Amino acid sequence: MAPDFRSLTPRDLKLVGRWLAEPHVRQWRGDPGAQLERIAAALDNDAIEPMIAEHQGKAFAYVEACDPHLEEGHPFQDQPTGTLCIDFFIGEPAMLRQGHGAGLLAGLSQMYFEEGAPRLVAGPDARNTVAILTCRKAGFDGEGLRETPSGPAMLLALNNDELLKEGE
Repeated sequence: MAPDFRSLTPRDLKLVGRWLAEPHVRQWRGDPGAQLERIAAALDNDAIEPMIAEHQGKAFAYVEACDPHLEEGHPFQDQPTGTLCIDFFIGEPAMLRQGHGAGLLAGLSQMYFEEGAPRLVAGPDARNTVAILTCRKAGFDGEGLRETPSGPAMLLALNNDELLKEGE
């Protein structure tokens, strides 16, 4: 069952802050305070769509999507026009290792493909084998390493095959 997605609100920041302090999130995200500031700033940034994923009405993950062409110096600006770069983390420890990550990505992919996105990309830390495997389970293919401001990342991509077929 795919999760539901809703826009992040200022009321959600306390919950996201708690998630950022969880060891399984902090390991890859770093300083929770700095990350929460970045996420709070996304509320007022038209280039980023911050969201909360819910399973059976319970918030469990943070998700964001951005157009890499709208952010100066984004490491994925070489992607086709219309590509969305997605980032996510499961915050609730009880939701880990149950397939919710792949389900989250499948639901997100369906939503953005229905809206006309030709391609989705993700760039987890190259050492984050769990995130890479999660993306692969959701159909994303590895396209190699990229250097990002936070270090080496694995570029993973999923194409909207229906949209690509229409363009042929």
